[in-house]
Amino acid sequence: MERTICLAGGCFWGMETLYRALPGVTGVRCGYANGDSTAHANYEDVCTGITGFREAVLVEWDPARTCLEALLFAFFAVVDVELPNRQGADIGTQYQTGIYWTAPEQEETVRTIAALEAAAVPF
Repeated sequence: MERTICLAGGCFWGMETLYRALPGVTGVRCGYANGDSTAHANYEDVCTGITGFREAVLVEWDPARTCLEALLFAFFAVVDVELPNRQGADIGTQYQTGIYWTAPEQEETVRTIAALEAAAVPF
């Protein structure tokens, strides 16, 4: 049985490249998440900055080959969740980070890993 999670971490093409390279990931789809209306889930509307949409990837994985924790640690390794409206050179509201679980049982894992990352001391 495959599992899915939606991750917004800046440019969805960069996130797509990252997740396609990870063992156990069986699929990655780019799109927009967390916006006001599916009618506005397009490049032109999202770039206005008023739709609430984030560039995101829907990641599918095989739980026999990887786990949600590994996918989340990869996410936190490449994003800066404290940057408002940007990631790297990409600037705009659509580049905010976000983690959107697709099953209720994922919430605890997401919150645990996020808390671990928040408590980490930078080098």
